[in-house]
Amino acid sequence: MRDLGFADTGKLTQTGTAVGTLAYMSAEQFLGERVDERADLYALGVIALEMLTGVLDSQGPTFSRIDRILDDRLQGSATGAEQRQVASVLRRTLQERAENRYDTVRALAAELLPALLAMESAPLSHVT
Repeated sequence: MRDLGFADTGKLTQTGTAVGTLAYMSAEQFLGERVDERADLYALGVIALEMLTGVLDSQGPTFSRIDRILDDRLQGSATGAEQRQVASVLRRTLQERAENRYDTVRALAAELLPALLAMESAPLSHVT
């Protein structure tokens, strides 16, 4: 950031404003509340969900839409146990309330990586 002339972070944001890409923002980030590592884990969860399913609402996913994508793509009757395990990990990662998410990237990785490695294929079909 210093190379780009942004050493003064006061120039980047204004107090009371939320900065980020709506589709990847956690609820606390969107509302301008205190954020920590769990907001980044939420964004990582959205990216993982998008990569696995091929779907992301350009207006930003609502929590009910995230639940629907998880249910339709990773936990439906046509999915295997491995996909349901990935969905379980992502569901926790994408909880609306930060305190219900993983606390650290290490904790998330400990569950997500084995689940992804066990999954033979991702369900890449379009949900309307």
